[in-house]
Amino acid sequence: MGKFKLFKKKKLFDKKRLFKKKDKKKKDTKKNIRKKEKKVQITSVKTKLIAYFSILILASTAAIGFMLMRKGGAILVEEAERSITLLTKESAKLTASRMETQLRTLEMIAQREDIQNMDWVEQQPVLKGHVQKTDFIDIGVVQLDGIANYSNGDTAELGDREYIQSALNGKANVSDLLSSRVTGGIVVMYAVPIEKDGKVVGALVGRRDGNSLGDVVRDISYGEEGDTYIVDGKGTIIAHSDASMVVGQFNPIERVEDDDSYRSIADLFEKILSEREGVGTYSFRDDDLYAAYTPIDGTDWSFVVTANQNEVLAGIYTLQKVVMAFAGSILLISIIVTYIMGNSIANPIVKIAEHSGEIANLDITQDVSQALLKRKDEIGTLGNALQNIINNLRDIINEVNQSSEQVVATSEELTATTQQS
Repeated sequence: MGKFKLFKKKKLFDKKRLFKKKDKKKKDTKKNIRKKEKKVQITSVKTKLIAYFSILILASTAAIGFMLMRKGGAILVEEAERSITLLTKESAKLTASRMETQLRTLEMIAQREDIQNMDWVEQQPVLKGHVQKTDFIDIGVVQLDGIANYSNGDTAELGDREYIQSALNGKANVSDLLSSRVTGGIVVMYAVPIEKDGKVVGALVGRRDGNSLGDVVRDISYGEEGDTYIVDGKGTIIAHSDASMVVGQFNPIERVEDDDSYRSIADLFEKILSEREGVGTYSFRDDDLYAAYTPIDGTDWSFVVTANQNEVLAGIYTLQKVVMAFAGSILLISIIVTYIMGNSIANPIVKIAEHSGEIANLDITQDVSQALLKRKDEIGTLGNALQNIINNLRDIINEVNQSSEQVVATSEELTATTQQS
């Protein structure tokens, strides 16, 4: 009977021990899962640091890049406007100088005595000689009645022409582009008064081809796609690198009445005629352009220099590439630095968390590493606090063990005493 009870107790003890092992395995499994979860959660601090700092630096770099490109674009436009304005003024001076040279040539001829005598027999051979020496197609003398005699023998009635009237009133001047009554072609006329004894006795005129003014504009341009032209007081182009513009006497102010696609350039030309000097923008033939304009002295003409906006802003694209490369480099460096910083912050936290988990599962066999205990920051304070907890728990367990041993010893003595009795 005693053996049966002993066997039964042993069997019951084995079952309890088996259940304890299963419970311990479950606890160990849960413990490992909690450790992994905590590790994943804590190591995500590093990921968050990288993400947050990357976003911050990317946003900052993007903002700086945007401001740089915007400011850079404004600077490029301002510089382009300044450059084309300066080029326009210099070109206008050059054009005025060349026209003045032609007028001075006629004035020198008009000062000859054989010209002032107004005797055509004397004048004609003199004019023929000067035609060969100058850039004029032909030179002629206009009588006070408006009849013009040219060196080649042609004659024309020019009394109603404004440039003739101005010359007969004592003012040297240059005509707008007009259709020649002699040749029928588009020409520009130079006229100076012929004076004798302080009185105007006639006018000396020189005829040049209508495209002659184009010699000036063809020599001047801004960039690869810029253009230059001269506009008269009515808004008609009288000089252009494209001769068809001159021959066709292109006037957008008139063209826009039939075709609204000329609205942009027509608005610019109206602005040129009213303001005389300044900078504007317009669109023409699918190009967006900047235009600087200034008056040509001695005329009601305006010299215009244009610059293609895409060409002016081409530097923006280069700046954009530089900014993007700079932003990419800064972002990459920031990620590397943040990764290193994240490790230095997250790894100690992970170790502290692991020690905390061990303590929570009553595992106090491991001490906190000396590296953590020696830190002078909050991580070091937390590590020392955990080490104190571990030491205190160990002291408590030692005391419990000692008390248990005393209880066991006392129990054994009582059992022995009972059996003896």
